[in-house]
Amino acid sequence: MINDDCDLGVAVRRVRLFLLADSRQVLGIFGGMALVTIVATLASITATWGLALVAWVPLAGLIVLPLQAAFWIVRGLFFQFTGLTTLCAYQTQYRRFSSPGPAAVEWQVQKA
Repeated sequence: MINDDCDLGVAVRRVRLFLLADSRQVLGIFGGMALVTIVATLASITATWGLALVAWVPLAGLIVLPLQAAFWIVRGLFFQFTGLTTLCAYQTQYRRFSSPGPAAVEWQVQKA
């Protein structure tokens, strides 16, 4: 709706056409970012487990506390930025699809 400045019904039809025409690219973006998210989640769980083991030592637990806080901040920022990157990738694909270039003309010819 925002990209094309149109009503909801028109936007739904355009997104449907976009998903049908560029399904390989959309699934590629989804799969790639899902893989990045899974790897980051596994790395986060591993790092949390490792820091938790060190935290059981009485004096080291106090030293590790700022490290744990910094880790959680970086983790939160990383996941927010991966979401933003995914949104930008989808937006770029949609703009390429909706531009009056050769790809859009080819889709309209195939559709007819």
